[in-house]
Amino acid sequence: MAAEAARQTLHAQVERLQRDAQERDAALAQARADFARELDKLRADTARAEARLQAAEKRALLETEHERSISARLIKEQDAAVRRADESDAQRRAERQALQAQLGDARQHIGTLEGNLAAL
Repeated sequence: MAAEAARQTLHAQVERLQRDAQERDAALAQARADFARELDKLRADTARAEARLQAAEKRALLETEHERSISARLIKEQDAAVRRADESDAQRRAERQALQAQLGDARQHIGTLEGNLAAL
């Protein structure tokens, strides 16, 4: 009878240990499933973050290129304005020199006329 009681006790322990092992296996399977779900979420979040980063980089590059083209256009406009101002300045100097020459000729002619008038 003692052997039978020991055998039943051992049999009960084996059944309990088997149930515990099954519960642990189920918990492990659940933990793995939860981990896989969380990992998938993190991968999806990472993919979205990378897409946002690429979009932001593209916008920054486009903005930089836009600013560069505006800068180049403004430099060209400034160069053209400086060239026009230089040409205008040169034209004004030439006109002033021509007027000064005409004034000198007119004064000389006046001097000649005054001399002729005085001689009369």
